[in-house]
Amino acid sequence: MTFTLGSVHAFSVFVLPLESFYSVGRSSVSFVYSLALLSLTIMVFFGHRFYGRCSPPNLTALACIVAGLGLLIAGTSSSLIGVYVGYGVLFGAANGIGYGFVLQLVAQGLPSAAGAAMGIVTALYAIGAAVFAKIFTFLLQITTLANVMGVMAFVLFAVAIIVWLLLYCARAIYEGDGACVRASFKRLVSLFDISEPSIDLIRRLWLAYGTAVAAGLMVIGHATGIVIERGGQSGGLFLGIVTISAGNALGGILVGLLVDRFPPQKVLMVVAVLSVLALGLLLGVSTEWWTIFALGAVGVCYGATIAIYPVIVVFFYGFKTSARIYGVVFTAWGVAGLVLPWTAGFLFDLLGNYYLAIAMALVLSMISSFVVFSLPHSPDEVQASR
Repeated sequence: MTFTLGSVHAFSVFVLPLESFYSVGRSSVSFVYSLALLSLTIMVFFGHRFYGRCSPPNLTALACIVAGLGLLIAGTSSSLIGVYVGYGVLFGAANGIGYGFVLQLVAQGLPSAAGAAMGIVTALYAIGAAVFAKIFTFLLQITTLANVMGVMAFVLFAVAIIVWLLLYCARAIYEGDGACVRASFKRLVSLFDISEPSIDLIRRLWLAYGTAVAAGLMVIGHATGIVIERGGQSGGLFLGIVTISAGNALGGILVGLLVDRFPPQKVLMVVAVLSVLALGLLLGVSTEWWTIFALGAVGVCYGATIAIYPVIVVFFYGFKTSARIYGVVFTAWGVAGLVLPWTAGFLFDLLGNYYLAIAMALVLSMISSFVVFSLPHSPDEVQASR
């Protein structure tokens, strides 16, 4: 399921066709991806209210069906507004429910290896982006954008049936904490209340996560554009998105294995430092092949980042409340996803290059590193601070 839903991150393949078909600029098209990430975030935030109300087979099948319907709407729309609604809202929201739920479900199913389980889920999500980027690139050469999205929609409908059968046969169950949406909103609002010390750790996790993923989301959304700017040809364009997606998958798998063997907070420190170095490399290189290599390095760090933060939340707060607290922390991903891809497109329209956008991402990654080094080293420190 996550492999298929990961196709949302192959969006950069659609950037040029959408610009051409609707005769709009890079910022307008980039907002489709930003809106999809925002919708995804909203549904991860509200997700804990749905996870326990519907059986795992039914919930996952419904998410795939809604995702498919969103792509059908986007593919058949005569205006960019339809793409915003279909791809940005429906496809993005279905991604949020599907990804967020499966992430928590596998952690509960394999509590002794939660890090590896979550890492595999995020890795398959990234591998899906790479595989479908290749498929979309091939299909766009022989058919229309509308047909490509239609094919993907029917793939999702087929996956809905397969996933329903697999989870039904596995007798999958999910146990949530039953907290209300009001409690989650209260926790989210309290992030900005400096007089509330009990929320300090969540506040720091929110800031560290948001600034860390900002770079990855911007680069994923504009991978082909970055390669084109640096002289990339058709082969290089495909390698750009495949490299970052493959790196994303590798980072998720590696960090999943590491956090089951070493203190998660220590692993997070290493990931934060490597992210700064990877972005510094992407900013400094100028040739096509060095750019592709740097994109892969950014992808590894991004994959490691999105895999380790749900584990860190479980590490500090335990399984019972992790879905709700991670939903709050994950809103930082949504803010980054809404702002950075669009901002990168805007700056490209303004300057004709991605230099300033990458420099901004590097600064944000540095901020994330500083915050990460201020986090507690163990759950005991968290309890003591309360």
